[in-house]
Amino acid sequence: MKKNLNDYPLVLTATVFLFVAILSFFQFQYDLFGFTLKNVDIFSDLKSKPEEQPKNPEKPVEEDDFFKPQYDLEPNNDNLDTTKDKNKIHEKIRSSIFNLLLSVNPNDTIFVKGSKLVLKNQPIIGNVQQLKFFFDGLNKTKSEVVRIAHFGDSMIEGDLVTADLREELQKRFGGNGVGLLPIVSQDINFRQTTKMSFSNDWKSGTLYSGNPNRYPIGFNGETFVPVAGSWVEYSTPHFYPYLRNFSTVKLLYTNAKASNVNFTFSGGEKKSVKIIPGRTLNILNVTPSKPATSVKVEFPLEDQAHVFGVSLENGNGLYIDNFALRGNSGVDLIKIDENLMKEFASKMNYKLIIFEFGLNALGASKGNFSSYEKNMINVIETIKKNFPNTSFLMISVQDKGLKTDPLVKQLLEAQKNIVKATNIAFWNFYEVMGGENSMANWVDANPPLASKDYTHFNERGTKKLATMLAESLIQAYNKLR
Repeated sequence: MKKNLNDYPLVLTATVFLFVAILSFFQFQYDLFGFTLKNVDIFSDLKSKPEEQPKNPEKPVEEDDFFKPQYDLEPNNDNLDTTKDKNKIHEKIRSSIFNLLLSVNPNDTIFVKGSKLVLKNQPIIGNVQQLKFFFDGLNKTKSEVVRIAHFGDSMIEGDLVTADLREELQKRFGGNGVGLLPIVSQDINFRQTTKMSFSNDWKSGTLYSGNPNRYPIGFNGETFVPVAGSWVEYSTPHFYPYLRNFSTVKLLYTNAKASNVNFTFSGGEKKSVKIIPGRTLNILNVTPSKPATSVKVEFPLEDQAHVFGVSLENGNGLYIDNFALRGNSGVDLIKIDENLMKEFASKMNYKLIIFEFGLNALGASKGNFSSYEKNMINVIETIKKNFPNTSFLMISVQDKGLKTDPLVKQLLEAQKNIVKATNIAFWNFYEVMGGENSMANWVDANPPLASKDYTHFNERGTKKLATMLAESLIQAYNKLR
């Protein structure tokens, strides 16, 4: 005998209604296989609704357009006319290859406590349009020597940061050589891009060790004066392919006597070359008979000249001069002789000046950066006045401490004020590192990127900084030139 099933739909409907009614009194939300499940309230229309209070409109967050990015770091996918823009297509291909080499390195994976360290590069902000002098210069590196002056404190001493930035940009824009070197240096024991030795009798005036004889300070922050027989010797390294030899030696000097300076190349060939007397900046170009790996420069007379340095080069291209000022906050750059600034500007073709100072301002500030702001604004405005056809870029202070030192954030804001007041470009390395408390990740990284003092970077860390800075400069060049 068959069962009577006529009541089943009614029972099933009542069961479902009861189940949904019960669920209406519970609030829940679940994500399942990409779908969001929420409760259904079948009594919602019967419930009394509380009166909605009028909402006060929230004040919009004020954005400072000066620091708003003018471009992103993504590849440019603009459509190009294949007939008219072949050069642009080729440029994009070269740029893509360059960026691929920067970003894809199977041996460069870094972990922090088992997780991959992810660094987010930042576009250059501030007055990016002021970089036009630099961008125009990059277009001329095949036909002339274009220079970058890289000022900084102990973070760039020993050619750190500068060396890797130089190599990345020379790969892209040409140039072969270390650029302008000092006569006497504090970093000869750890400088890897050039081996240096010198006699211990040089007199000097520098921004980092004093100027007792009141010599006019050169644009590199140094001036050296020989006694009879003073000498300096430079040798190239083997592990930097772009620095293995040089075909031109440039001696920068002023206040010279009519006399000769001796140059010995690769331990053999010697040249005795006249220097021009006078009180203006002169550049003596000396060429060995074949590319050299070392040069010794000897000064036979006392007070023969005020010497600023020696540049090792290989023809046209891009050169980055490392001007490391140990223990300096940057404010002492105001002591550079203004006449020499003008002469360096006219004869050395600097198209970009980078300021990379920071931590030395923390201790002196005691939490008040108003004096530092005022002094750095004066420094930058003075240099801008004497380098009217040069671009300027400030790199921010880095993170410091196991937990971020509160003064770091205050200094970062002070640096933004300086950048805005002087209308130059800015690269926020604090954010590139990861922002607040990021130094600990750099220290704990495997392999480590910074030392256990939670302040200084090691060579691996400075290389990472240089590579990311190069990428940002290249992207700005491709997007905004």
